[in-house]
Amino acid sequence: MNMMTNEHCPIHCHKKLSWRAVFAGAVVAIGLTFLFNMLTLGIGLTAYTQSQEGALSLVFGSFAWIIIGSYLMLFISGWVAGKLASHEHCKPCSEGVVCGFIMWSLYLLISLFVLSHVTESSSTALFKSSLLNFSVENSKAAASSNSDAVHAVHTMGIATLATFFIFFVGALGSCIGAYCGMKKGKLCCEKKM
Repeated sequence: MNMMTNEHCPIHCHKKLSWRAVFAGAVVAIGLTFLFNMLTLGIGLTAYTQSQEGALSLVFGSFAWIIIGSYLMLFISGWVAGKLASHEHCKPCSEGVVCGFIMWSLYLLISLFVLSHVTESSSTALFKSSLLNFSVENSKAAASSNSDAVHAVHTMGIATLATFFIFFVGALGSCIGAYCGMKKGKLCCEKKM
């Protein structure tokens, strides 16, 4: 049973979503992502190695680092959004999940927009280069052997699944964080009453 009644928040009880909280969470996510990326770049450059074993361990370590970091950054951002939303609305904590997912979606859209405009020439060149290299590699692989082409497609499939997993964990972190933030905000409000 929700202990907060309409007399404690008569104006906002009908609202389902706090856009202020969603935007605040997205801004926190962008700031934390910047800091996390700088830390990751610094650690990655200091851990760089040319040996095959070192490179393989660096790849797996980087993937684990990105998974954990994405979850933590977006959990914190979701928590901020949920906490802010809990002070504005008398809705159950489960609606924090919706707030967290919308916050994550907004963060993703802003990030993609900024990346597409800030680094448009760099990303276009990188994409064309990657596409050209992939086409050249595939044509060479098709000419030399079919197993190399299958290996290239398999590698791209693994990279795509890894990317999906990173985004999924981030979305999950923001939803759980918003739920926890909203729950914590509700508890604080109930103690004050």
